[in-house]
Amino acid sequence: STETADRQYGRRPGRRDQARLAEVGPRSAVAELDLGEVAWIGVIGLREDITRGQIVESHAIEVLDAGDWRVVAAGTTIGYRRLHCVPMVAARRVRVRIRTLGAPRTVDVYLYRG
Repeated sequence: STETADRQYGRRPGRRDQARLAEVGPRSAVAELDLGEVAWIGVIGLREDITRGQIVESHAIEVLDAGDWRVVAAGTTIGYRRLHCVPMVAARRVRVRIRTLGAPRTVDVYLYRG
C-alpha cells in the first residue's frame, strides 16, 4: 500500500491507502491492506476515479479478526466518495472486495479513527 503525508495513523486525521486491486474475475477484484500495526478504525472511506465513468456496482470491506475475515461495511456504488461509519474495530489487515460493471480500476481507501 502507498501511504501519503498522513501516514501516522492516530496522530493525524486519517490514513489514505491506494488499494491495488487483483482481479478475481472479469468483473470483480479484491485488495488487501496491511497497516503494519493494529489501528482503531471507526470510519472507512472509499473513492473511485469517476473521470472515466463510475464502474463499481457493489463493494464490501472486511477486517481480519482472529484469523477470519469479517465484513464491517458493504454497499452498492462508490462514486466520487463513499463513507461508512462502523463500530470501532481494531485491525491490522483490511480487505476491500468490489464487483464492477467493467474491468476493475484502482480504489482509494481512507481509514479514520472516527
